[in-house]
Amino acid sequence: MGNKVPSSCNCARGLSSTVRRQSAMVASNAISLIGCWHLRSADERLGLHAVVEMDFRPNGDLLYCIAAEGKWQVIRLQFRVDGQTLITDQPSHPREEKTGFEIDSFGALVLNYGGLKAHFVKGAKQCPVV
Repeated sequence: MGNKVPSSCNCARGLSSTVRRQSAMVASNAISLIGCWHLRSADERLGLHAVVEMDFRPNGDLLYCIAAEGKWQVIRLQFRVDGQTLITDQPSHPREEKTGFEIDSFGALVLNYGGLKAHFVKGAKQCPVV
């Protein structure tokens, strides 16, 4: 009636190993984001012309800071990573946003907004919010 899997099959071990590797990759991707990132360049159509800083924290907090007119505007978010996807949520207005990302060969964080890209470089924290 049903197919029997031989007891010598390593399928479960192979699947377990794959899951461990994928979990390690997700953790590694999340760890690589930790720190302050500053906007270096962006596709003109994104309209990112201000000084922008993203401060990814180990506890999953993300401070998205924009310097404008001599002061900082701070948006407090939560983040997590699923493979090469950055998932953010603003607790005060809950709604998940998903953005593709990669760390390029120069160490820059590249966010992909539906084909429009923004490049960020790691640097010292500038936004005064702690």
